[in-house]
Amino acid sequence: MKYLLAIVFLMASAISFSQSTTIVISQVYGGGGSATGTYNADYVELHNISTVDQDISGFKILYGSTSGNLSASYTFPATGVIIPAGGYILAASAAGVGLANLPVTADYAFVIAMSG
Repeated sequence: MKYLLAIVFLMASAISFSQSTTIVISQVYGGGGSATGTYNADYVELHNISTVDQDISGFKILYGSTSGNLSASYTFPATGVIIPAGGYILAASAAGVGLANLPVTADYAFVIAMSG
């Protein structure tokens, strides 16, 4: 009986506190424009791991420093931001100088000064 109650409790907890895992952050780079960086821009890459297109219109990227403060955010446009099934989108900061360009063109541009 104890095991049955434990299983029921765990299942109820998983269902009531679950969150979407359809869109995931697949890459983050915060060294853009630094003296020791590789690329001249910071970026965040999002990946749709589901089998259907996902609308992320109005979603936000929040950035917090190591001190724990949420210091900046970027909100995707209110309409028309679709990540195709299995697809990716790239959001990047404006390119600095002196380092390599990102290997692909960003889909969206943000103004967040991320640190490495």
